[in-house]
Amino acid sequence: MSGLPVKMCEEIPQLLCKVYGDLLSPSLKKVGLALGTVFDYGYTTLLPLKLKSEKAKLNFKYSLIEYQKKLESMPEDQIIDVPPELGLPILDKFTHVTNEDIRAMYVKLLTSASVQSTMSLAHPSALRIIESLSPDEAKILNHIKAETNYPFITIQHKLGAKRGYRTIDKYLMGIEKDLYLSFPENIPLYIDNLLACGLYHYTPSLYLTDVGIYKKLEEAYSDLIERRRSTLIISGSESQVFIKHEMISKSKLGDRFIKSCCE
Repeated sequence: MSGLPVKMCEEIPQLLCKVYGDLLSPSLKKVGLALGTVFDYGYTTLLPLKLKSEKAKLNFKYSLIEYQKKLESMPEDQIIDVPPELGLPILDKFTHVTNEDIRAMYVKLLTSASVQSTMSLAHPSALRIIESLSPDEAKILNHIKAETNYPFITIQHKLGAKRGYRTIDKYLMGIEKDLYLSFPENIPLYIDNLLACGLYHYTPSLYLTDVGIYKKLEEAYSDLIERRRSTLIISGSESQVFIKHEMISKSKLGDRFIKSCCE
């Protein structure tokens, strides 16, 4: 639980009410317990400067209310001080993050850092990772988070016996068929970024043994595969189109990130 004096923990929600109107009610002691050290660093004084615009104020208010709702279900004796290294930058993000998927990650991370049973999952590296994610990537991560291994197919073009292969289409997972993405053509870039963030691993030689999963993917992309064959295979040559079965695997960092930042 918070190491701050009880009086200060009780006053923090009241201070927020005084500065931001009906944002919080004085009865929300849990917010004071969790954010006590953060506000002890003078954030109550700094925050009004960050909320000069009405838009920033509304963003902050909405995010903090979502955080407040999550704390309501937590036993008071489980609430702990949020480390300033996490709390201060997250509250800053609350003032200007507008995308719902990204906002939810920051709210969940702050909640994880506020509760005894999940505090060990809330690592500062999560801040860097969330900052590196686009809204589409946040959607994809929430879509695939439950799977340890996620399959995909790759379309390769064999140029000839001595010329090897080149990849034509990669990360054909069917994601764009299940989700509305702003830029579905960027899925290869999105998956590469999840790999670069360390959330997933990719090993070219690994794939799932369930052939049925890949058969369904080949059926889903049958039109694309046929287009590639009709345009890439040259009659009378050794040119061929191959479908490769592959997968990405959730890393330990990815598992920890998802538990601390995803619903």
